[in-house]
Amino acid sequence: MKNPFIELYRGIAALMVMMCHYAHILYGGERGWMNFLYTGVDFFFVISGFVFAPHILGVLQNKSSIYQFFTRRFFRIYPLYLLSVIFYFWFSPNVPQKMEYLINHLGMLHTIHSREEAGFFNLAYWSLPVELEFYIAVPLLSFLMYKLKSYFSVTTIIFSWIIIAFSIRCSVALSENVAYKMLGVHLPGMLIEFLIGTMAFHASRLQRSIKKSILSLLSGLIVLFLLGDFFVRYGDDGISNSVFLKTSFGVFCAISYACILYATVHISVPDHLRIKFESLCQFSGRMSYGLYLFHNLAPMIFIYLAAFVVVPAIYQYVINFAFTLLLVFIFNKWYEEPLNIYGKLIAGKIGGSGK
Repeated sequence: MKNPFIELYRGIAALMVMMCHYAHILYGGERGWMNFLYTGVDFFFVISGFVFAPHILGVLQNKSSIYQFFTRRFFRIYPLYLLSVIFYFWFSPNVPQKMEYLINHLGMLHTIHSREEAGFFNLAYWSLPVELEFYIAVPLLSFLMYKLKSYFSVTTIIFSWIIIAFSIRCSVALSENVAYKMLGVHLPGMLIEFLIGTMAFHASRLQRSIKKSILSLLSGLIVLFLLGDFFVRYGDDGISNSVFLKTSFGVFCAISYACILYATVHISVPDHLRIKFESLCQFSGRMSYGLYLFHNLAPMIFIYLAAFVVVPAIYQYVINFAFTLLLVFIFNKWYEEPLNIYGKLIAGKIGGSGK
């Protein structure tokens, strides 16, 4: 069974990104704490690193083949993504490059040319190629771990990977070459955040104590507050103008979320609350991907309605939120979940097990 806290955090991360993108409805051009919630993307990367750590570390009892792995990933990611692209294409502005953008989006190649193309249909789409690249890297990391474990400890290997990934991130962030800087929104610039999640999983399997968990949780929350306060005060310009934060802001966010994961992911829920809690968490996890993909669609549709009636900002916010949740629930129940099940069946035929 999936870890309920991981599923809960998936939903929270998706809500964070949605609230960030809806912040302009309430704040207008002002910057507030809701804008800082864009770090929900960093949270997603950490969660992915945590979830796929068993594959990387080779601790799964029932190892699936590489064909099973990619089959399940395809049916988990692409069908709902394709449906969302069709919707965004329909409601997006008509520009000469629109068809070219569509073709690139269908191949998840929309982040290799320009910021304009990457965010043309949906601002949240930029992170999907990074996730895809990480999935491709998982078997390679697993192979390297298998080869290196006889010479080094797992902690040493992961920590070495983190140092290498951070060096690459710094090189990309500080470069003046525009083409090279594009790597910052791809795996070379983002791998460190996945690896931090992998390290959190590895640490959670070692000896734990209540004191360590509490210290980890408090540290994560305090650092997140300090990062958020800095962002609200100084914004992206403040981060860009600091060489230290320019290379490390997202890394510190990832470390903070990893500390929260480490501290809470194995908390025992009282028996009388467990069933309801796990149901809530599973619902949160099921809704997360759809929320991430479709939350920017509601404001695009609302533009057409706003031409006929003036709606106060708070009502716009609630309407967009409710509409997105309803749409995602419908798509999950009758489209996303059936295709996930079908993908597992196909994977089972390939490898003899649908697990």
